[in-house]
Amino acid sequence: VGTPRVYRRDPNPGEFEDPQVLVLDVGLRHEPTLNNFDHHQMEPKVETAECALSLYAKARGLEDSLRYQKWYRTSIILDACGPFKTAGDLGLPRFPMELLSPIESVLIDAFQGCGSEVNEAVLEILAGLGKRILAKAKEYVSIIEDLKSKVKIMDIAGVQALVLEQSGTKGLQDLRDDLFPQAGISILHDDRGDGWILYRFNDDRRVDFSLLGEDPRVLFAHKGGFIAKTLHRLPLNEVVELAAKGVIA
Repeated sequence: VGTPRVYRRDPNPGEFEDPQVLVLDVGLRHEPTLNNFDHHQMEPKVETAECALSLYAKARGLEDSLRYQKWYRTSIILDACGPFKTAGDLGLPRFPMELLSPIESVLIDAFQGCGSEVNEAVLEILAGLGKRILAKAKEYVSIIEDLKSKVKIMDIAGVQALVLEQSGTKGLQDLRDDLFPQAGISILHDDRGDGWILYRFNDDRRVDFSLLGEDPRVLFAHKGGFIAKTLHRLPLNEVVELAAKGVIA
């Protein structure tokens, strides 16, 4: 098989018809069976935006792995619709150019500087980054699936709560946003101590955990009201009763 050869140029007619040749982001043709993935012939609407990356990801069954990656949808809209419409989709008055990665800019410059054939050094860097991005995306999906199997859904004084008898918040916000958008509270084991963490999702104004500051079972209650920690690993029914004291509506 060997190292693939990558060219930065327009394909010739024969390459369009050869499924062994992958044509990306050029050519005005979207033909997955022939490995042609361009989007420039499509109407650039934010609601239905597609780019070469998303078309290729769909054809290769990678969309499920990428769906929790915050950069994925934004990258599609930016490529297909431009910075102005991307800013609108993000609810911003303008696109935040200040947040663009200088590393990405240098890599693009290196790719463009290769001429018609991309050299092996640049290919190795880009391929390594791609593999790492996909590996981390797939790992994150596994984390979300694990949380789904372990989370308990409870009603605490009229507020939906996600309860996990484990530590680590990675993936919890996405689980909430994806499946339980009404949840205002999470309760899980403290990963820095022996107690529980009580957390308020999305600054839900029904919840103010600063009210727990005087309770002797509480190690810390942030004055902003979004988080509190208990001294010890209280029984679950007791920590739920404690959390209820932070519900103000």
